[in-house]
Amino acid sequence: MTNSIILALSASIDSLGIGITYGLKNAQIHFLSKCILFVMSIFFAVCSLFIGNLISTFLPEFFTNIISSTILVIIGILVLIDPIPFDFDHSRKIDIKESLVLRGCTFS
Repeated sequence: MTNSIILALSASIDSLGIGITYGLKNAQIHFLSKCILFVMSIFFAVCSLFIGNLISTFLPEFFTNIISSTILVIIGILVLIDPIPFDFDHSRKIDIKESLVLRGCTFS
């Protein structure tokens, strides 16, 4: 239960960060792009929970905590070192293709 709450919080913080970043740049996200981001967020969350439960049957909780923490730290460092601009055409509007890349890169 605790892991699910932490996953929900981290996904919410991720979305908040994306919203703030694009809000500061005055970028607009089309409604269909928002829907795609929403569906992909749910998909990746469900996949993460499923894979996490599968891995936890083979490894002790201590190792799974270390593995997941290490992955999160590495992703955080990579984002700090080289943030990926997702507004490829510099239109200040996030279209469908850009939203697919945005959500895929932030959860993978």
